[in-house]
This record gives sequence, C-alpha cells and structure tokens, in this order.
Amino acid sequence: MIRVLALKNSDSIRKAFHAMDVDEVGIEIMLQKAQHYLIQIDALTIPAANILKQELLSLGGDAALHRGACNFSIRETPCIMMGTHQHFERLSKKLAAQPFGLKKIAKELKQALRNFLLVPPTLVAGPFIFDFTRSPFVMGILNMTPDSFSGDGIPNTKELLKKAEKMLEDGADLLDVGGESTRPGATPVSVEEERKRVIPAIKALAKRFKIPISVDTSKGEIAEEALNAGAHLINDVSGLMKDPRMAKVAKRYDSPLVVMHHQKEEHDLIGRMANFFEERLLALEKEGIPRNKVILDPGIGFGKTGAENFFVLKRMEEFKCFGRPLLLGASRKSFIGHVLKQEANERLIGSVTSQVFGFFSGAHFFRVHDVREAREALMLSKAILEADV
Repeated sequence: MIRVLALKNSDSIRKAFHAMDVDEVGIEIMLQKAQHYLIQIDALTIPAANILKQELLSLGGDAALHRGACNFSIRETPCIMMGTHQHFERLSKKLAAQPFGLKKIAKELKQALRNFLLVPPTLVAGPFIFDFTRSPFVMGILNMTPDSFSGDGIPNTKELLKKAEKMLEDGADLLDVGGESTRPGATPVSVEEERKRVIPAIKALAKRFKIPISVDTSKGEIAEEALNAGAHLINDVSGLMKDPRMAKVAKRYDSPLVVMHHQKEEHDLIGRMANFFEERLLALEKEGIPRNKVILDPGIGFGKTGAENFFVLKRMEEFKCFGRPLLLGASRKSFIGHVLKQEANERLIGSVTSQVFGFFSGAHFFRVHDVREAREALMLSKAILEADV
C-alpha cells in the first residue's frame, strides 16, 4: 500500500523514522531533506537574482523570478525560492562568497529559516516568565469601557474583580485591561478619562491576584502609570506609532511590548505586514528595546476587510520568521459575524474556531472574552498536535 504522509514538522518525521528503526545518523541527514519550504525575498537586483537561481538549481532546488530577469529588462525582481532545509543550508554557504549583497542575504536566509522552525525564546515580564514550549497562553479581556463593541464593558472595581476571578478559575494565564474602545467609529478618550478607568483597575487586580497584567493603551503616559500600578506588559494597538514616548517607557521599565499591525494595505497584504513588523522591530532596536521583548499581533479587525482577516489567519504562520511570539485577537470580531450573521455576543463558536486555527498557524497568545471555552479548545488542539502512539 502507498500512502502520502501527513507529517507536518520535524518531530513527527523523526518519530516516523524511529518507528522504522532508521539509523540515528541517517535520521539527522534525512530530516534536512524531508521538509520543503517556499521562501520569498521581496526585491533582488537582477545580477543577484540570477546568481541565486543558478546556485539553487545546482543544489536541486529552484527559484521563481520575474520574467524580465532573464533579459535584464527590469532592475529588480521578487524571488520565491523552493527547496528543502538542506538546500537552503548549502545555499547560505555558497551565497556567503558571492557579491551583489548576497552575503547579507545568506545570513538573513539562515536566520529566517531558523526562526520559523524553532520555538521563540522565553519572554520575561516582571516576575513572570513565558515559556513557549508550554503555550498556548490565554489572555482574558477586561474592558473598562462603556462602549466596548462586544458589550462587555465593566462598570466598577467590584465587577472587575468578580470577572477577573472567574477568568482565573477558567484558566486565564494573563489579563488585559483597557480603558478606550478601539472599535471603528469609537469616540477617542482623553488621558484623564483613560487614567480614571484603567489605573484603579490595575491597582485592584495587582493587589488581589498574582498574575501577569497587560495594559491595552496607545498613550505612553497611561502605560507608565499602569506599570507603576502593577502591570507587566504594554499592548499598543498603534504599533508604537501614535505616541513616541511609548518606546521610552517600555525601555525604562524593561516591559514586553505587543506591537500590532493596524494599517490599511492596498496590495500584497502579507508582504506589507511583514515589512511593517520588520520596520517596527528595527525602530525599537534603535530605541534600545531588543527583539526578545516584542510580541507581534497581526491585528485582526484593524484596517482589514472581512476577507483580509481570514487571509491573515490562513497565512499567519509566515510571521514566525521573526522569531517572536504571536498574539491573536480574533474574539467576537465582526469578520466572524459577517459569515455567521451574528451579533458580537453570539460569536462564541466562531471565536473559538478562529483561535484553534490560529494555534495551528503558530500563535502563542490568545486575547479572548470567553476564557474557559478558549482554554478547552486550545488544550485539545495542543493534544492533537502532540499526539503520538
């Protein structure tokens, strides 16, 4: 009997080899040949592109280029490389001796593939450590707003603590506190009003519970006061582009940052999102914030159509090339309602389905309204992913 094997990662392939009692040395050699990858470079000069293609062809791989690359009728071309891990390891070595910027590309290629294949390093948030070999992590949403799109605004501290306690009982790993609605058309909130909503809430949570707390804000002043009040992470939906003080606050307090994509992209959505993340990471490094302090959020529901939200979910795994943990905030979002014809408070099944798909696409953090349901679905998904007999 002939079968096409559904082995999606090196662990499952290794186990299949072990089941056949393959020699251990042989396993290590063949693992590099067993997985095939498509890797894109956005812009290569034509001399560099042609050298890269020929080198990859000589190794048994290939590269797709713009049709004008062969006759030099264009100056630059995107490139999609095709090959196994072994092909790209050998290609990196060969490109390291080539001109036209290929030495730099060799280094970046090796790092991107390494990031894609490995679990991100641990993330430190105050006294808390997130070990991503143990993810997923469920982030419970606490909206201190009267105009939340999902209708779950919390009116006072008593209700806040009650809701937070229920979330912890249901399995929340961290809590996210926000004081300004980010739904389309929401009225902006002043610093004074956001402070009044958020800071007492964080103080109350920090006093009552020993759990990581995230502050959902785009204002550096609020972020700083929140960190002083007991928060441990900053979740900025503006991608740290609204307030230049935000990066300085994060550096001063050594706080992890959630950087969210929020822009409207006219074409090549995934490519432009990747460019946005790379630009943000480089900008933060210039501010003295290392990459190991950053969480990336693809920004489901922000600046995207319903179809684009599904497309991002489908290809979110591509952002693993940055080697950073990914956060998914799809809970009760309108793209679910557009398909299922439901109001926000009816979108539980759609939310959980999106979260499960996000987990299989590489997400580590899940910002959710319904903690128990998300936790159970994600734990079952992890059991499926790790299943072995």
